[in-house]
Amino acid sequence: MKVWLSQIEVAQLLEVATDTQQQLAYSLGARCGLRSHEILDVSPEDVVDTDAGTVLRVWHGKGNKFRETPVPRDLATTIRTVADVRDSSNEKPLLEISTTRSLRRWVSRTARELHQVTGDDGWLYLGVHDLRRT
Repeated sequence: MKVWLSQIEVAQLLEVATDTQQQLAYSLGARCGLRSHEILDVSPEDVVDTDAGTVLRVWHGKGNKFRETPVPRDLATTIRTVADVRDSSNEKPLLEISTTRSLRRWVSRTARELHQVTGDDGWLYLGVHDLRRT
């Protein structure tokens, strides 16, 4: 079943995220339209300011193709702030997880929690790929 998230539901998802790592992962999916493997690969140096605005460079997207996607200002600021306070270089991925399985578990746990809070059965069908549909 395909799930389409409203902006209110995206806000609920981000609010229930347990930490900055989850908030970043969910935001990259819902606000930038990244696929699960792309979310795991994002590093701070991928956020760049261009004449067209701030974009996120996806170096190895679907079909191993390069693309750029707009990134909201608040998300770009969060990514840059995380980069400033962490010990890793800006070339290293933002997230401390390295498998799409872990990302899927995060989304499933958060979705189950939202189902309990809201009673909306739609949350039970939410997957990582659904974050792209907002």
